[in-house]
Amino acid sequence: MAAPVYQSTQVTTWATAGSTVVITKPTGLAVGDLMICRITTDGVLSISNFSGFTSFGSQAADSYETFLGWKVADSSDVAASNFTITLSNSGSNKMGSITRITGAEGSATVMKYTGNATNNSISPSFAGVTPTNHGESVIILQFWNADNASGGLPSISAYAIATSNPSWTEEYEITSAVNNDVSASMAYAVRPEVTATGNFSCNTGTGTADPTGQLLVISAPWNTTISESTTLTETTKGDISSLIQESVTLTEDFDTEKPQNWINLDKSSTTWDNLEK
Repeated sequence: MAAPVYQSTQVTTWATAGSTVVITKPTGLAVGDLMICRITTDGVLSISNFSGFTSFGSQAADSYETFLGWKVADSSDVAASNFTITLSNSGSNKMGSITRITGAEGSATVMKYTGNATNNSISPSFAGVTPTNHGESVIILQFWNADNASGGLPSISAYAIATSNPSWTEEYEITSAVNNDVSASMAYAVRPEVTATGNFSCNTGTGTADPTGQLLVISAPWNTTISESTTLTETTKGDISSLIQESVTLTEDFDTEKPQNWINLDKSSTTWDNLEK
């Protein structure tokens, strides 16, 4: 079983008007794909309609907040051209992205999420997670946003985790056109280890304040196919010239996304009788 595969991301620009964020459908979206939606706002708001996405949670620092949610694409999602996320009010700045991943476990109990925020740090480091161990590589996403108090262009880069740090690909980094005072980014990596990530971190650049970081680790589905066969043979003696043998084969197939618990109990010689036939 292969690791989940990153496919594409659609990103909006920073917008100042209205209380909605409209995100174009990710390129090549198909039924069963996992979608990860990110919404970042300048102004601590709430989401009144997440368009069917299930929320992982949100993180806020100063006046900046990031929401993260997930959804497994169905036929109506594939047929749609975009997704509209509605906020509690317009705020002053907002952006969004949807990332498409294939071969991923679409279950909140399997995907591992954490997030945190701090003030006035250009090198934030937050506690990570332990991936769900399905014996395969995992894909890791990092989401960051930060304010630049001096009104410059904050740089969000140098992504890392403390343990078995993989090679990261930054998919986007966009800065608000209003005062150039807030940036949002996302990076991803595939990691074969299923041990704890340790802290996750980035370098948000000189002069940057109020960073928020979120880490999401996604495992492959655990699909196990088990085939069992049992053969029963019956031998019957008829008259002196005939010998009849009958065989029956029973086959049972399992296809499941969860591990099976197999128990082979010991047989006591004092209580177990193998009777002659």
